[in-house]
Amino acid sequence: MFFLFLLASSTYLFLSATSTFASWQQGGFPATHSDRRDPGMQATLTGLQDAALQEILRRGAPILGTNDHCPTSSPTCDWMARFPDDTRLVHMNLPGTHDAATGSYSDAVRAGLLRYTGEIPPSRAYKCQERTLLQMLNDGIRVFDMRYAYNPGNDTIGFWHSRALLAPTTTLSDVLYGFYAWLDQHPTETVLMSFNHEGGTGTPRDEKIERMIFETFSKASSEDPNHFLKTKYWSQTRGELTMLGESRGKLVFLQRFLYEYLKPVPSDDRLVGIQLGPNRWTDNGQNIELVYNDATGATAYIQDYYGVTPADGTVTHNSLISTKFDVLTTHLERAINTHPDQLFINFASAAYIRNSAGEIVIDPKTYALGNEPNVPGINQRLLPWLRERKGRRLGIIMFDFYDAVPGLIEAAIGI
Repeated sequence: MFFLFLLASSTYLFLSATSTFASWQQGGFPATHSDRRDPGMQATLTGLQDAALQEILRRGAPILGTNDHCPTSSPTCDWMARFPDDTRLVHMNLPGTHDAATGSYSDAVRAGLLRYTGEIPPSRAYKCQERTLLQMLNDGIRVFDMRYAYNPGNDTIGFWHSRALLAPTTTLSDVLYGFYAWLDQHPTETVLMSFNHEGGTGTPRDEKIERMIFETFSKASSEDPNHFLKTKYWSQTRGELTMLGESRGKLVFLQRFLYEYLKPVPSDDRLVGIQLGPNRWTDNGQNIELVYNDATGATAYIQDYYGVTPADGTVTHNSLISTKFDVLTTHLERAINTHPDQLFINFASAAYIRNSAGEIVIDPKTYALGNEPNVPGINQRLLPWLRERKGRRLGIIMFDFYDAVPGLIEAAIGI
């Protein structure tokens, strides 16, 4: 259970998630003498703590969704419990979601936010998911691709996909609390969170936003007001992916940005997670070799071919989907056959394409699900391919619209 400090006056005030980060200490209220003697008072405080958490989760709901929980019979809800503690994360098959925060984005949301974004393409150009983040966790997703920038007003951090603002009042802090609450209920699981600053939003990237990010994701220190949060919910290692047992109940930080405005630039010993920055992540790469630990040679092999160009020059749904599928499965074969102790990341997603008239020719959903019954999508093609290779190491696979193909996540995990 979360325990939150609340400000008291004539009425109880909810703290913002950001200020709560600075005031949450050692997991609980400071117990007063009267609290210890009066169970009724303690029950009242617990109710207030729960109410504060529910307010934070309410603010986060446009991105988080709600936690409908999952039945004990679900094969994906706590699937990591099947694996022993000494399993290395780089040896596991980890299903993920590309542009994970887009599940609630729609034409109606887009229209309501044009005052912030200006005129942008229809929502299908940006929408990559149907499920919300908490639903994804219950579905077995364990890697999340999150794109951040300022919310309107430039005071809080929110979530975008390219020029599309996803939820103007939901903050990074709100979303993180949702993950913390979920992990408290699922302590056998480990979740990898990839964060990248989203360019092209029209919002500034400056020292202030980088300091906010650093204060959230830096390594815990004894004087850090966020010490409890960081040590409880974030793996504190840098430059390595550990054994599963060391990271159960925790988040692992994948840093896809560089600190460009924060001075002095934070030293590596003040950071956590692994550095997958843009200086080494080749744009639109089919087989990127990204060394994230120079001392050990630890390397991520990445396929992120999102701007698809068919070899024969034809631009049809089938040619585009087939080209992407071939690149995807080629990289999966690399994960099976090469570098057994290194990290593999493979995107099953691709970006929308417009023709010379500005019309959308193909969007992320069509890549993922095709144009049935004539052209199956990547996900339909991938399901039998994965089932034929059950038991093989595949690494991380980042999906769009995974939920439309039953059994796809189980096949990706290998269960």
